[in-house]
Amino acid sequence: DFQGVFQQVFNFCTLDLSAFYFDIRKDVLYCDGDTARRRAARTVMDLLFHRLTTWLAPVMVFTMEDVWLSRFPGEGDSVHLHDMPDTPA
Repeated sequence: DFQGVFQQVFNFCTLDLSAFYFDIRKDVLYCDGDTARRRAARTVMDLLFHRLTTWLAPVMVFTMEDVWLSRFPGEGDSVHLHDMPDTPA
């Protein structure tokens, strides 16, 4: 069910992340120095990157590989070599 998966991910990214989380955390990311709050927000963004790229890799094979290699250039790694990370409910 590609359409269902796409719709769920799209809603998560636009409603939960963009409209809620990023709106709340943008000041911390842009204005705070090296604080615990900024490091926590960056950690969340790193976890989101890893989850979204590995979740979408089976259906967006080349796009997620390009995204992965943009983040980790020259490491000889592939998003397709990683297991799906465990994510608490």
